[in-house]
Amino acid sequence: WAGEAGVSFCPCTFPTGVPIAASWAGEAGKVWQPVYQGVSNECTVTQLRPGSAYRMRVRALNAVGAGEYSGAADGNTQATAPTGPPEGLSVSARGSTALHVEWRPPMHDGGRPIKAYNLQMASLPEGMPPNEEYVHMLEFKSVYSGSQLATCIEGLNPGLSFYMRVNAENCNGISEWSQAMLTCTRCAPPETPKPPGLVDVPRARMLALTWSTPHGNGSVISSYHVMMASLGPLLSTAKSQSKVNIMELLGDPEESGRGASAERFEDQACSTLSEDIHDSAKSDGGDSYGGEEDPYIVGGPRELTFTTVYSGSDKFVEVQNLAPHSQYAFCLQACNAEGCSEWSDWSAAKFSTTSAAPSAPQSLAVIGASQNHVSLQWEPPEFDNGAHASSYTMEMASGNATAKGAKGMKWETVFTGPEQMCTVSDLDSGVRLSFRVRANSLAGTSPPSSTCTAETVAGCPSQPGAPTCSGVTNASVKLRWTPPAADNGAAITGYIVHYTLEGDDAPAKWSSLATNDPVCTLKVGRLQSLTKYKFCVQAVSTSGNSPLSNATTATTLLAAPRAPCNLRAIKDSPESIEVFWEESPSDESCTPATSYILEMSRLASHSNAASATDTDANAFRTVFSQDALSYKVTGLKPDSTYRFRVRANGGQKYGPGPASAVIYVSTELAPDETDLMAGRLRERAHKKSKRKKAGEMEVDEIEESTLVTQGSRGALSSQWDTFCNAKDELLLAVGCVEWMSEERRAKAVAEVVAERQRAAVALGTKTTLRPPKMKRWYDKALKQAKHIAYLVTIMVVIFLVLFFLRSLVV
Repeated sequence: WAGEAGVSFCPCTFPTGVPIAASWAGEAGKVWQPVYQGVSNECTVTQLRPGSAYRMRVRALNAVGAGEYSGAADGNTQATAPTGPPEGLSVSARGSTALHVEWRPPMHDGGRPIKAYNLQMASLPEGMPPNEEYVHMLEFKSVYSGSQLATCIEGLNPGLSFYMRVNAENCNGISEWSQAMLTCTRCAPPETPKPPGLVDVPRARMLALTWSTPHGNGSVISSYHVMMASLGPLLSTAKSQSKVNIMELLGDPEESGRGASAERFEDQACSTLSEDIHDSAKSDGGDSYGGEEDPYIVGGPRELTFTTVYSGSDKFVEVQNLAPHSQYAFCLQACNAEGCSEWSDWSAAKFSTTSAAPSAPQSLAVIGASQNHVSLQWEPPEFDNGAHASSYTMEMASGNATAKGAKGMKWETVFTGPEQMCTVSDLDSGVRLSFRVRANSLAGTSPPSSTCTAETVAGCPSQPGAPTCSGVTNASVKLRWTPPAADNGAAITGYIVHYTLEGDDAPAKWSSLATNDPVCTLKVGRLQSLTKYKFCVQAVSTSGNSPLSNATTATTLLAAPRAPCNLRAIKDSPESIEVFWEESPSDESCTPATSYILEMSRLASHSNAASATDTDANAFRTVFSQDALSYKVTGLKPDSTYRFRVRANGGQKYGPGPASAVIYVSTELAPDETDLMAGRLRERAHKKSKRKKAGEMEVDEIEESTLVTQGSRGALSSQWDTFCNAKDELLLAVGCVEWMSEERRAKAVAEVVAERQRAAVALGTKTTLRPPKMKRWYDKALKQAKHIAYLVTIMVVIFLVLFFLRSLVV
């Protein structure tokens, strides 16, 4: 058979088992393998290779041991198709359009040589995920049949996935197919994209481009690169056009859509594309992009310099900051993970911008200035942008545009015309002005030119406003006026106030007062009371003085009443004083008094009367305001010093006049209050004297320890009353009566101390003074010490008992 062989033999005498050994025919005596052991005299050996020679031998076994092997017998298995498919199917080299595939022979050729290998391949449909469950559904096609163990498959598309399988064939048949292998070709750069086109109508400084997606050759397109070259300005009515700088037209790369990815390709792309364009131009027989002069481009043929204007994944870009009325060429490149495509044909993507307003006029300058006009001239714009300037507009603003900024100023049009110079009239004197000019065309108005500053000649200030009078008194007038409407370019440094007497019989003599700063207020003093004056103001500047203002008249008032005289006082009681005064002599320049104001203040002590002044702000207060020449002040404190002064009041219009001289008056001590307070203190001391214990008595804060040697309880009580009376007098003198003077208080203390000493001698006692707080602290400390001694004694006893018990136990 192809994979097995039958073996039979004669058994020995008394066998216990018959093992059989077999080996390969070409390896007899080298490697023997046991294949059977049993009591039968025949067996079938399986799992042999087809088409192979084998050698068999047998021996018998019994209880004693194994006998010798028999002679070897040779046999061959039948040949079949190759057993198993070829092994190791793999791709050794991968390209974008070709795959190099190799494999190994099968494990056994079935006993016959392999005459051919068959390789099949199936394309994985786009969008279908790779899955072995769907392999049987694919349509496999033969791509190779031969005896080689490798082949190269060409003509494939980039970036596609395939399943491959292989089998082996000999003269007896064909083996099974190998397991399908998934592979793919390498991706390639995208195909060359079509040239970009316009999305919308062109604009003066912007072109919007879009494009379609080219074939990605197996890889997703990740980015696009757009490059641009300027072909120059179109023909227009301009006198001359300078060379366009492409970098100035593009501006900032970030603002024009150029990102970081564009910078990576710029150097390589520019050099490569410029060489390709240059070579193609030479091949056409010319030196420029087309070989012939474009009749619509100013300047004719020229070399092109391409610059990256966009790099990104979008299929749309707006190219900003272009030159108006100019033509541009664009080319496109697509990139994926494998690289970038070729650039599109730039000659098929040439677009032009529309006309725009001219650029700003140049060289604006002042050619003359006077007190009321300024003359200016300028040059035409450098670029008309396809629209010639037909007229110019001059604008003016007050102030310096360089310092303030042109945006924050208010501009007004002062001239419009085709001329390149103008004169601005009817201007104020001494003002600083700023000018700028614009060019007008059919395409619009140009940006303003750079500003130019001019200053007219300064003049004298205009007339200030007529002064107004306020705060009129008997000797002064406060004036206020408005500054001149225009200083005419010269700063106002001050004002001069002129005044004189008003009246037919008044002398024509003017007096002047000058201010050192431009403040519009001034107080004119030292005027006569009840007199009419005329005032006018004049402004002063570095260029001269202004005309006089219109005159204003004002009449001074009467003076306030004079101070009353002969101020005096009479002590009516310890709590009241009656004050008298007299009217001041009459004066025509002063208004008569309508009422009188009496003011009073209390001094802190009698000793402060000498140092007190009449101008103490927090001392006087009003106690009387009526039309009378005397007043009785009540509610005063005994034994205190007061001071008084009086004023004459001229009413609401004139107010109070000056104060009179100050007088000092002291109230007397109230004896009735002293007796009453002393009685109250004696009664309280008598109640406290009843608390007696073991010869110790405490009255308020003084502790008296008395040792009685003679006398009865009645005599001690009588003597103790005498001592309490002395104690009451001491408290009374020390400070219980607030209104007592210091001298009286000191005298009372001395008397009470002497009386107390006499009482102590009469009692026949030894008196010890100790503060109550000290005694309480002493008693408390003594008690605590006793407690501590008790605790220490108890602890010592316990310790001794424990020590004794421990000794007994030991």
